Amino acid sequence: MSFQQKSTSLMLVILLAVYGWYFTVIATWVVDSPVEEVAYQPVMFVTVIALVVLAVIGHTLIAIVPPYEGDRTDERDRIIDLKGEWLGGFILGTGTVVALFLAMAEIHWFWIANTLLAGLVLSEVVTSITKLVYYRRMA
Repeated sequence: MSFQQKSTSLMLVILLAVYGWYFTVIATWVVDSPVEEVAYQPVMFVTVIALVVLAVIGHTLIAIVPPYEGDRTDERDRIIDLKGEWLGGFILGTGTVVALFLAMAEIHWFWIANTLLAGLVLSEVVTSITKLVYYRRMA
């Protein structure tokens, strides 16, 4: 398994765990109180910091476990990366347009911020899954 494939798998697991936790916590709070009273910003900040810390630790671990192939990329890796990012870009663009419409409709900023975050997370998850599928098919 190449470093790129390990990295993609690692980030998919981290994204699902960290943002799964975030959206579960926020959804629980929204059910219990109006969005105007939900203090989502500190939780969002902690979530982003947790993602960065886990990604650094995880990438450090996969880099020190032999065999290290971090600087080796071939044509297959570049094609898989391109296809994954292409599909993820459509998801990201769609989430951004939805958030823009929410802003134009003057919907509460809670929904705008979380729509942007959900679009970003969904984009990265789709990108990772697409890459992993292509790695499996092109193995």
